[in-house]
Amino acid sequence: MKTSQEVLLPFEALPVLEADLTTSAVEFVPVEPGARPRATSEGGPLEVTVRAGVVRLRAASRGEWPPWQGPVRRVKVWVPANVRAHITCDMGRLRLSGLQGCDLDVSTNAGSLELADVRGRLKLSANAGKLEGDRLAGTFDVQAGAGSARLHIVGLDVGTHRVHSTMGSVRIDLAPGLDVRIDARTVMGSTRTHYPTNPHSQTVLKLEAELGSVKIREGAAFEEARRGDWPDWKQTWSEAAPWSASEGSSAYGVPAADLGKWWDAARAAVAGPRARQPGRDELKQ
Repeated sequence: MKTSQEVLLPFEALPVLEADLTTSAVEFVPVEPGARPRATSEGGPLEVTVRAGVVRLRAASRGEWPPWQGPVRRVKVWVPANVRAHITCDMGRLRLSGLQGCDLDVSTNAGSLELADVRGRLKLSANAGKLEGDRLAGTFDVQAGAGSARLHIVGLDVGTHRVHSTMGSVRIDLAPGLDVRIDARTVMGSTRTHYPTNPHSQTVLKLEAELGSVKIREGAAFEEARRGDWPDWKQTWSEAAPWSASEGSSAYGVPAADLGKWWDAARAAVAGPRARQPGRDELKQ
């Protein structure tokens, strides 16, 4: 008999999440207007803890060994669209859709990862897994170990984007008309580019293939219904360092000494320039 559970995700002023949902079938979607961020589970319990402003969501052990031999745990998570999240889903299936202005670090080992209509800073890793994305935009750092990746990218932020293949296979379809400079480097792998490249562009897509392969081609055209009026992840998360923070950093990914300044600046970006921003001491009251 399957058991069901619903837990609330008690985000503070900024939605920051760490999730370890290994051996689960997981879906992340934007929370509905007026509703509370939450997660539901069928087939196994969830654990929620909060530390230093970061909500941690974990698929609790069910006692099976090896863990993947137990029944499939199905999890659905409703989060603010601009969430900053570090998500691990090994030996499972993970799907994210509709997140805008987000900052994501997502990885899978021997699992599958799917993204649709996601815009933000996207660090994606598939090691012996499968990665697929449709209608993605933002800043990209993509790694395929011994896995495979297929991405349909419709927008690139100004700056540098990286796609690295160790032993995996990566295929990227770029929407027509993007102003981009494509730099390719190979060791014993292969890169193939069938897309116009502008050597003077400030938007750089770096391709690296060791023993794997990277292919870029022109994909299907994309018509933006919002005409470019999308939330920008840099408004909230530009000062946040990558999740692999060094010792002495806070859970937000910035040095602990600078957390207060970053916190106030990020709140100001969310609330807008006209709102008076309470200090940290006020927030604790």
